[in-house]
Amino acid sequence: MPHVRGECGSPLCGIYATKSLETLFRFFAGGVVREVALGLVSLSGRVVDHDLGYRAARAQAVSLAVIRGQDLYLTENPGEIDRFFTSTRDEIGLMCQPTKHPIEEAVAYLEDQERRHQQWTSAAN
Repeated sequence: MPHVRGECGSPLCGIYATKSLETLFRFFAGGVVREVALGLVSLSGRVVDHDLGYRAARAQAVSLAVIRGQDLYLTENPGEIDRFFTSTRDEIGLMCQPTKHPIEEAVAYLEDQERRHQQWTSAAN
């Protein structure tokens, strides 16, 4: 996503989010992802719309999927999300549960979360 000159200095400011999981996975194409945290976020403040995603002043994670090898951690609980961001790597490892298809399960979970949140925000319009 392009940065508009003069908006801020270096490093570039803001929170970056993709519009789709496909875009995110294209970013990782060719690489093996062993540890990654993916989430659905609510953006606020100044939000700039780009072709592949957004840049925003602030973001709040509303759903979280953590993949660590064959382990997976899924949550939409605000307290658990906050705990994740203050936990050590070892503590995060204890939160995760073994699964056979962590990437597929994480994608399905986040897609379901996105549908649920779109229904909620669409009803307000």
